Amino acid sequence: MKQRVRRAVLAWVILAAALGVWASGTLVEEQGARASAEGGAFAARANDPSAIFYNPAGIAFQGSAFMAGFDFVNEHMKYNGPAGNIQGPEKTYWPLYMYLTYRTPGSVSFGIGVNSPHDLATEWPSNWAGAAISERTLQKAIYTTPTIAWRFGDKWAMALAANFVHSTIYLRQGIFFPAIPYPTPPLTRTPEPGMGVLNGTANGVGWGLGVLGKPTKHWQVGLNFRDKVHLKYTGDVKFFRIPTDPNFTPMFPRTLAAGDLTLPRVYTLGVAYMADKWSIDVDATRQEWSCFKTLAMHFTPNQGQVRDSVVPQNWKDIYKYKIGFEYRLSDRWSYGLGYFYDQSPVPDKYASPILPDSNRNGFTGGLMYHTKHWGVDSYLMYLPFQNKNVPVTTPFVPGTYKAYAYLGGVSVTYKF
Repeated sequence: MKQRVRRAVLAWVILAAALGVWASGTLVEEQGARASAEGGAFAARANDPSAIFYNPAGIAFQGSAFMAGFDFVNEHMKYNGPAGNIQGPEKTYWPLYMYLTYRTPGSVSFGIGVNSPHDLATEWPSNWAGAAISERTLQKAIYTTPTIAWRFGDKWAMALAANFVHSTIYLRQGIFFPAIPYPTPPLTRTPEPGMGVLNGTANGVGWGLGVLGKPTKHWQVGLNFRDKVHLKYTGDVKFFRIPTDPNFTPMFPRTLAAGDLTLPRVYTLGVAYMADKWSIDVDATRQEWSCFKTLAMHFTPNQGQVRDSVVPQNWKDIYKYKIGFEYRLSDRWSYGLGYFYDQSPVPDKYASPILPDSNRNGFTGGLMYHTKHWGVDSYLMYLPFQNKNVPVTTPFVPGTYKAYAYLGGVSVTYKF
């Protein structure tokens, strides 16, 4: 009985695994519909207010403008393995963002962005074995990014940005109990599954650097760097439907939880070729996830089955490769196409139902309409994930996880 309960409570110690995959697994990198239509290959172009996200140096070559937009993310997940054949419910999420830029009469430009690039969830049926790890996970991180950029003549610019991050997490899991002996028939009864719920928050601060160059009429280069952000999570754990039995009640006290997580350094290098009616962009991104070796969680009180734990993670550095194409149909209309390949930092052994992250391919396209002051951009994306084959040596739930998602969005820009 104690071993089964420990497996249920183990989900709390993989809280940061759910948060950590924000860099790949739950990161909604589509923070401007024009860039998203081109597969996110935008570091060397960065020619609308979403440059604050893709490469803040780009605002130095823009005028003053305001952009607001949304994405929709429609995800589908399935599990096949020893725990059964499970279809996760279809879910749709609606992350929002906004950007404001201001160009001074001199060589300095200012900007600020507010977005939630980590705004996703996973959910599974409550009656399968993996519910002891996760029934439902909600993750959200709101970034506020003030930015300053300098132009050096007509060809080069650089920018500094700060990232103020407020993050929240909700994790719900099932708790399965063994049969309880009774003195009257039936001599044993199996209690209904219990439920544990964790709510946590964290705040962190990071910084970023962007460089954008236009060395020739047609060629542009861009570099975007975001430094690591240290998040210190605190929250509480509550248990529901615990049997009123002396074998169980003391094992599940209401508990305070704390854990640390460092989001990795991210580097993006981009090159763009800008012709008269068309352009092509290529980006490569490196995320240094090898810093995430173990996860430590601490509980107060540290008693019953809620014990301090250290769980190995052994994540790896990853790369994302993007290519985008835009063609101008007229002075007002254009369309974009894109593709990207995104690696997962999570080794197969440590994947879990919280988020069975895997490598994925993205196929994108969109339509753009722009006048002197107004712009409306749109995109659609198909995102198939490679199957995640989790071996029996996992500390979580072995089996094969399959997933795909549809994304889309619209952004509106006003130049003043």
